[in-house]
Amino acid sequence: MTYNGWANYPTWNVALWLGNDENLHHALEHYANETINPTYKGFISRVGLIGEKTGDGIGYLSEDLDYEELDEMVSDHKELPNLELPSHYLPMEIAQKVYETKDLIKMLKALEKDGYSGLGLGLILDLIERDVPECN
Repeated sequence: MTYNGWANYPTWNVALWLGNDENLHHALEHYANETINPTYKGFISRVGLIGEKTGDGIGYLSEDLDYEELDEMVSDHKELPNLELPSHYLPMEIAQKVYETKDLIKMLKALEKDGYSGLGLGLILDLIERDVPECN
């Protein structure tokens, strides 16, 4: 039986307290982002809540909790890494144009018109072949 979209009332209640208590919420975000494989039990241990209960009397390590769902909730607090490409990669807007048109000659003319002629056609072709394998 589910409760407010969670596996059951105890799981919902624990998640509610972790999400609504500002200090716990910040601690959860910090734990999720500093840990390679964050888990709910690992978080509870880290913040010293073993043996403690929510304000509604639900134990943070109650056997009634759905730990898989709580592990997922902890993992959801992990921020995505910044995946900026190094400057030697072909600019994304150019790669997208190449992918969409798949017409290298037309693309090279467009690149030249857009001011990329200083790179040299050979270098541009090399970059396209390396970074946009769909055009090979």
